[in-house]
Amino acid sequence: MIHSLGAGLGLLIYGDVIRPSLVWLLASQVPRRLAEGMARIRDDSSFSGLAAVWDTLGVGFHPRATALHQIAAIMAAKGGLIRDITVGDCLQLQDVTAPLPATECRQVLWPHRRHECWPR
Repeated sequence: MIHSLGAGLGLLIYGDVIRPSLVWLLASQVPRRLAEGMARIRDDSSFSGLAAVWDTLGVGFHPRATALHQIAAIMAAKGGLIRDITVGDCLQLQDVTAPLPATECRQVLWPHRRHECWPR
């Protein structure tokens, strides 16, 4: 039942039917594969373009994963495509994440950097 709920909720988010807050997206484990779903359903060409640039630059897995999750969270909360993300959206993401307790700093957005979560 929980898996079905997560999958259904993910489709509603990917399809821009609902827009959860950034705080909820960062604190929730539903949906688990936000970046993959956003790429598949909403903006495949832009996500593919980012991958091509990162391949050329030799960007590693962890920086890619972090960036993709952050981009997907902004898209899910604000709507639109990657090209619609503004500097203000990025600053808002930074403001939202700064005060999160270490327990919520999270596997969804920073799965490989849990030990670096703030504040200490």
